[in-house]
Amino acid sequence: MTLKLILISGLYPQVAIPDEFNYCKSPSQQFYHTEHKPFASLHPMGFFANNPAMLQLNEPDIIEKCGLYKSKLPLSSRHQLLCYLSLLETTKPYLMNTMRLPAAQTLLLFAHAIDTNATFSRIICDSWLCLDFPLHESGQSLIFKASNLRRQWNKLLAMRLQAMKDNVENALNKSQTSSSKKLEQELWHNLAAYMNSEIPYTLKRLLSADLKTLYDTFSTPDRDVLESPNPFAEDFQCVENLEKGGIFITENICFGCVKETDWSIEMANEIVSNPWECEICKNVFNITGMQRLRHTKECKVIEQQSVGESRESQGENISNDTEPPSGSSNTKKFVCDVCNKTMYLKSIDILKHKKNCK
Repeated sequence: MTLKLILISGLYPQVAIPDEFNYCKSPSQQFYHTEHKPFASLHPMGFFANNPAMLQLNEPDIIEKCGLYKSKLPLSSRHQLLCYLSLLETTKPYLMNTMRLPAAQTLLLFAHAIDTNATFSRIICDSWLCLDFPLHESGQSLIFKASNLRRQWNKLLAMRLQAMKDNVENALNKSQTSSSKKLEQELWHNLAAYMNSEIPYTLKRLLSADLKTLYDTFSTPDRDVLESPNPFAEDFQCVENLEKGGIFITENICFGCVKETDWSIEMANEIVSNPWECEICKNVFNITGMQRLRHTKECKVIEQQSVGESRESQGENISNDTEPPSGSSNTKKFVCDVCNKTMYLKSIDILKHKKNCK
């Protein structure tokens, strides 16, 4: 999966989605749609052309719809798209050198422009693919993870490029190596969990007629989103999108520009009406999904600050000298594996330090 992600980061937007009627066609009649070339076929010598069932949804993968969401498209967490290396055009277009990837996760991670409604239940990727998330906060959760991973990816890439620029021989110093390695390990671990997310959604190709009624260009931007801290990116100042409406909350995500539907309005009302308990402060609120993200992030910052202060106060009573203090016969040398400090403590103080230093 790691190699696939690296490849598609360079190949995107060369992706194709299956035609919605492929399930009832023979293998030779199945089509895939790219952004600019619809009804392309798999090359007959390709692996997936000879194994078309691997690209189709199985009956157990399809989830029953509920509420006002009555789309004819299958609701599933197993939608796939194809990333292709080239497009061969003879009597008809063929996709060459293809590989499959989870659709929603890939699109939210690499799409150049992502447009959403107010509940993140309808997400438009690059103005030609529509993702519907009819379950509460499922779309919000996935796009929030994708946004964080994208920023981690860009940060790691910038660190590597800066290291190469600073040193022609590409020999990093120890501090750079440890920090970049830690970030790299964290990134790949989070990517693996993200790509295996089990969140049901529908996938649809948008036509020109759909785009004419898709955006709410005359809507009034939410002042709360504009003026409050941005939970998606602390260093990004939210700005209005004068072309489509809505608000840019990151460089590529425009929030609130997609028109609401009956089922998304019902979802928004249910989210606000249902009490939500913060896992950190344990307080209960009736707030929107965006406000929940903002509150959670603020609570995490406060929690980290309180933990840091408690560690500092704990450390005031601990000696960091390399030599044992005079007159302390009950102390013994202790090297902490977490903070790498050498201390001379009593047994009870060692246990306390191990508990607090995590």
